[in-house]
Amino acid sequence: MKNTTFVNTRESLDVVVELHSHHRRFHSYLDKLAASSNEVAVIELLIEIRKYNMDCIEKYSGLISRGKIKTKLSVKTSFSENITGLREDDMTLWNIHGQLARLIPVYLQALRNKSINKVVRAIISNNYDQLILIKDDLLHPLPALEHA
Repeated sequence: MKNTTFVNTRESLDVVVELHSHHRRFHSYLDKLAASSNEVAVIELLIEIRKYNMDCIEKYSGLISRGKIKTKLSVKTSFSENITGLREDDMTLWNIHGQLARLIPVYLQALRNKSINKVVRAIISNNYDQLILIKDDLLHPLPALEHA
């Protein structure tokens, strides 16, 4: 069976590597926040955001190494139960929101790139959509809807 490669050109590989490196930096930022916090609500929130970030890192690593890519379409984006346990003067949400906002221009630049193919573009856009949902939900959480 023929090995399918999604990253065909050097330019598209550079785009994926750039996204991967930004998520690695965000990952180390989350680790520093978790190490400096001893509040359960903050740590639980960081764990949920870290799951999203690890999912992105795994996808981009798979694209770079031409390995298997696992695609998960559902990610928890409601943090209302984690946020209620935070103190009012805690700036953690604003700091994470700011770090996530720094990823937006990188994603927009990647999505504007004409050299990436449809599969890579779909992976990047899915991660971007999740990023926007998480970023918005941090400061304006909506209660989770129960399925009837």
